[in-house]
Amino acid sequence: MIKETGFIKKEWGARLPVLLVYPDTYRTGMSNLAVHTIYELLNKIDNVTCERCFWRKGDKNPLSIESKRQVSDFSIIAFSVSFESDYINLVDFIKASRIELYSSDRRHGPLVIAGGAAITLNPEPVSEFIDACIIGEAEGLLDSVAEIVYHDMRNRLDRIDILRELDELEGVYIPSFYNVTRDTNGNIIGINHKYKTGKMVKRHFSPPSKFLSSTVIYTNDTTFSNMHLIEVSKGCGYRCRFCISGYAYLPPRHKDINMLKNNLKALPGHVKRIGIISPMVTEYPDLNELLAYIHKLGLRASMSSMRADALNGQDMNGIELQYDQMSVAIAPEAGNYRLRKIINKSLTDEQIIKAVELLDKAGVKILKLYFLIGIPSETDQDIFDIINMVLLLKSKLRYGKISVSINPLIPKPHTPFQWLPVINGTVLRHRLDIIKSGFKGKGIRIEWEKHYMLQAILSRGGRELSKFLIHLSEHDTSVSMTIKDTAIDPDYYLYRKRDRHEIFPWDFIDYGFTKGFLYKEYELGMKGILTPKCKPDVCKLCGICNT
Repeated sequence: MIKETGFIKKEWGARLPVLLVYPDTYRTGMSNLAVHTIYELLNKIDNVTCERCFWRKGDKNPLSIESKRQVSDFSIIAFSVSFESDYINLVDFIKASRIELYSSDRRHGPLVIAGGAAITLNPEPVSEFIDACIIGEAEGLLDSVAEIVYHDMRNRLDRIDILRELDELEGVYIPSFYNVTRDTNGNIIGINHKYKTGKMVKRHFSPPSKFLSSTVIYTNDTTFSNMHLIEVSKGCGYRCRFCISGYAYLPPRHKDINMLKNNLKALPGHVKRIGIISPMVTEYPDLNELLAYIHKLGLRASMSSMRADALNGQDMNGIELQYDQMSVAIAPEAGNYRLRKIINKSLTDEQIIKAVELLDKAGVKILKLYFLIGIPSETDQDIFDIINMVLLLKSKLRYGKISVSINPLIPKPHTPFQWLPVINGTVLRHRLDIIKSGFKGKGIRIEWEKHYMLQAILSRGGRELSKFLIHLSEHDTSVSMTIKDTAIDPDYYLYRKRDRHEIFPWDFIDYGFTKGFLYKEYELGMKGILTPKCKPDVCKLCGICNT
């Protein structure tokens, strides 16, 4: 039996029952702040009752947490999908729920809606299974979606009529309303709305002053056991050219300090730790005031990650009195400044070294460093530079330990690097061997992303991948074997450079900036030219703040 505090259980009555599904384990899902946020907001709507469900591999009959009801009892199944690898679990869940897998086969039963980071970037691989997708931040859309479905279901409107109404909302994508046409080589030549010529789906974003994301339910069975997580900002103005936070969530937006204080003031007594969440924590303008307030409440704080150059400008002696940060993550991404300029990471070696010296002085015991492999123009010497940098930083952290996370660069949709190929597998393995050899016997822990091939295919593929996902769901085989069994061409998805004017599966989404803007950034990257960070309401470079 799961022990929780803070859960919400509403009587069903005539309310619209929504099942919020995180397609992974309870422990993983309850560690995700989006689950808490959507759960709380839906249950604040008077005529809605929202319950949760998670996925365990092999589960034959998933039931809701709160009332142990069948999935088919709900009017909406709302998936929150953070990672492309969870697309397989999404397929597993729908099949185990005994509802039709393909949306085109559903005439009755729950509406299947999906949102989250992976869906916002590129929903196409699962588009044939989903009735409606939320593109962008769902907080500001939940009321409208719930109202439409509630009234239309009460009035017994046909499914197609409900979808037509949802299609009118900004940020809602109805996959069945779009035709995708391809040439004989499989390249997309058109993405067209069936009923409205030229219609694109505009990404929805929520004003920071209206919604707050923080922990709602407390349980020991999470990564952040009984820690209160609170989001202080969205988006990142540094715009690293590989990173979705720097593009898909522009502009950077900060939460009001008083809103955060009111949230922390109302915490239950058993909570003693605060986790500050943001893609750029050290850029939060009221960080010192927030840390001081947390300290005043007798609580301890930790931060999700820190920028090394921001640490250089901070008084670490003051901060260390206000937070309990035994473990810190920094992302140099590359072992030298040449490659960092390509990805628009303006950190110098000197800034990184100085930051680690400050962290050592503050008593940090564990330092996690993030690096990429596969940056354009990368050579073996660049890999040796990673090794040399890590060993130097280890010497600066006198009493602490270092772990290194190595990730192949996955070119993501809606970023300047979406035109790039993925690093060749043979080259990747060779460079990983160099790193392993360089750290052997040095007491440095190494982690690396083993499922990069699956992530790269699913993040950049289209709706033709539905059969690929079903095969992965039904057969306990590797990605490489599934590629062979389903006749997927890995070169097409992974190893070819995209043409400037190629139509991507996600090009129907309007993020507020143009594809031309992204390509210009791509060209600057290939020349190793840095772009200044985004300053909302001042910089007009991408065009988002003009809309």
